This record gives sequence, structure tokens and C-alpha cells, in this order.
Amino acid sequence: ALAPQVPQEVRERARRDSAGAPNPRRSSREMELTMVGAGERGSIWSGEPRYVTKVLYVRPERETLDRAIARRSRKIADEGLEEAQILHQVIREGEDVNPSVLQAVGVRELLDYLSGSVSLPEAEERIATRTRQLARRQTRWFDKLARSLQGRAHVSVTNDSAADHILHTMHDTMGA
Repeated sequence: ALAPQVPQEVRERARRDSAGAPNPRRSSREMELTMVGAGERGSIWSGEPRYVTKVLYVRPERETLDRAIARRSRKIADEGLEEAQILHQVIREGEDVNPSVLQAVGVRELLDYLSGSVSLPEAEERIATRTRQLARRQTRWFDKLARSLQGRAHVSVTNDSAADHILHTMHDTMGA
């Protein structure tokens, strides 16, 4: 079953109460669901899926992924400066900024550039490094998920996002 709607006042209380938790967002969501009387959530890692499940996992080769990350990092460094300048000003004025914003890839690095502690090329390289680290964690997570679903779901893994068979698999699955 889907999680119930959470009223804004419950959401705000849960956020305040979980501010010091090791993972405030996860803790806050757990509190929200408890406060509205939601049942225990299931796990994708165990048990049988409720429905016939097909997973199409597009897992690019590392070199392909690293090239895409380099392009994305360059774009963030080039196009994100204006937003970073606004955020930098907001912080200097002492306004509260959502911690999730400050954790986003590219924000810390561009703020470091604006404060003069790193050059723009250094900020871009740091963005690329953090993005590669995130991509590796996500890849390990999806690899583990694909292994755990074996025998419980149909899992297709491909390294080529442009492969024709992906389109055929999607077409056959959706019946379009």
C-alpha cells in the first residue's frame, strides 16, 4: 500500500524532532509515517514482489559514465555560478538554507570557488570527483538490488543505453 498523505504540520514537527539524527531526512520520514499511523513499510530486498516485476537496469561502462560525468560537471561549473552567487549571498545575510541544498553535488564546490578557496577548474574537478563517487555508490546499490531480485523478478542488465533491445524490451513490457 502507498504511504498515507502527511499533513504539513506533521511534516514540520518531524523535521524539527529529527534535526540531530545521523540521517535527518530518513529519520524525519520515519517519524512522519509513525505520527500518521502508517503501518510498517516493506522492503524491496526481501519477500516476494506484489506484482510481476521486470527490471531494466541500464549500467553503462565506467569509461562512458566518467565521460558523461565530466560533461555534466563542466556544465554545472559553467551554468550553476549564477545560482551559487544567489545562495552565497543568502548565506552571507544569515538566512537559513535547507541542509539538503548544501549537500547537493556542485553547491559546496561552487560556494568554495566564490569564497576564493579554490579555482573554478578545481571546483569543476571536485564536482566530477563527488559525482563519480555517488555514481559508484549507486552502481553498487543497483548491482546488489539486481542480484537480490534474481528468481523473484525478471532482471535485464545492459551496458548500452542506446541499444535497440532496450527499446524492444520496453515496448514489449508496456505493450505500446
